[in-house]
Amino acid sequence: DTSRPDGQSVTVHLGKWSAEVKTQTQATPGAPPGAFISAFSPDLTLAAWLYAIPAQTPAPWQTAATLYKVAPPPGNAETLGSGWEIMFECKAEPGSGLARKEAITLYLGPTASPRTVVRIDTSGEVHTMTDGRILPDAIGTVKIIRRADGWAFRWPIPQEAIEAGKMIRIGAIREDALGRRWAWPRPMLPWQRFPARRAFDIGHWNQL
Repeated sequence: DTSRPDGQSVTVHLGKWSAEVKTQTQATPGAPPGAFISAFSPDLTLAAWLYAIPAQTPAPWQTAATLYKVAPPPGNAETLGSGWEIMFECKAEPGSGLARKEAITLYLGPTASPRTVVRIDTSGEVHTMTDGRILPDAIGTVKIIRRADGWAFRWPIPQEAIEAGKMIRIGAIREDALGRRWAWPRPMLPWQRFPARRAFDIGHWNQL
């Protein structure tokens, strides 16, 4: 219901339990210097679900991202793709787990029918995914920046991920070096396979 103002709550019923859940129906403005993405959450536990316990992310394992428009190249050259990029920074506790297990899976488009799903791991390979499965052949590579306390990369948003009205819908899952799963924009139940989405209105960038 896009007529419902942001911040208004709806009542969700599950058997004999009920809870008030805040709604967000307006797209987040994608304005300079960028739209910031943070607070990746671990899978919900029964206690967290029943008692609305806020998810706690240990500082050594925080994940953040920024959606921004790339500066146009000099001269008359055109920017490749959509001209938008997303940069991920994944912290990891030094010496914990296996770095090769680290990966980000990015979902772009509606929840029921995403336009683009890609998985990027610490090798820099970019794989497409379908129905939650990784397709065997990589579609490209990205430059990975590795540090003792984590890794980072930038990935160009494809043109087909831009929806009508200059909107991008994004959801993401991180698999960390300890085999744990973290999701954004909302935590997932253990049996869920796909994350929720948040919409970004990128038309705001050119209004400044």
